[in-house]
Amino acid sequence: MKTDIRPPLRARFLALLLALAAPALWAAPLEVSIKGLRGEQLQNVRAALAIERRRHESGLSADSIRELHAEAPAQIARALQPFGYYRPEIDASLQAPAGAGDSWRASYSIKRGTAVPVAVLAIDFDGPGAADEALAALAGDFELRRGDALDHRRYEAAKRQLLQQVQEQGYREAAMRTPRVEVDLASYAASIRLGIDTGPRYVVGDITLDQAQFISKFAKVFALASAARLVKGFVPINLVTGLPIGYYRDFKDELAKLLVGEHKVVLIDAAGNRDEKSISINKVRVVPQPF
Repeated sequence: MKTDIRPPLRARFLALLLALAAPALWAAPLEVSIKGLRGEQLQNVRAALAIERRRHESGLSADSIRELHAEAPAQIARALQPFGYYRPEIDASLQAPAGAGDSWRASYSIKRGTAVPVAVLAIDFDGPGAADEALAALAGDFELRRGDALDHRRYEAAKRQLLQQVQEQGYREAAMRTPRVEVDLASYAASIRLGIDTGPRYVVGDITLDQAQFISKFAKVFALASAARLVKGFVPINLVTGLPIGYYRDFKDELAKLLVGEHKVVLIDAAGNRDEKSISINKVRVVPQPF
């Protein structure tokens, strides 16, 4: 009597399907090659390429590799735009493994072409500073000029610098309106339009020092702060302090009266730590000093 040890027909058929499907489900290692770029541009393209980021994933299927490869040219093109290149030529190829132990090879040869030039540069100011010649001069010194390649990094840096310069002119509330950068691929030219709302201009007028406040607030505080740094513990002290010559004759007695007695002083260091002290002053001598 013979025993048939062959697997049932259904099992053999399922095994055959799995064998046929294996190349599509599980792929060999993946290598990615990028030619024609270097430095920041190469780094930006590698960071943008999904096939580069995912190439070390275990069990990456052949179908997934083909999909990632198909998406790569568009990702490369977008990654070059911040540097001003809007018409790159990309030669993309994908080679399947030749045999067991071989790898998938995705290759991208890139010619950047010419960076798009800035054809239009328009900077305008609205508000009280609209007619300020100093602001017009700042706009004329904008870092990016007509004819320059549109480098978005330079543009962003120049935009921040312009706003800071406007604020330094006294327009402390100046704000950038929504800027526009447009690239016309048909004419291969870029246009930049910037607008700044200046807001009011703040200027420092004549400074008048109230002598009474100078003595009661500033001179007193300075003297007590200096003494607090030297005194350890609640020990009565005699204090020698000074006043500018212009204040000495009229205010030396008043300052002495303000300083005699007990005072609570809080010292705060650069790290924000607080040190509370109590000072007891018995006698005060006020001397004249240069301002």
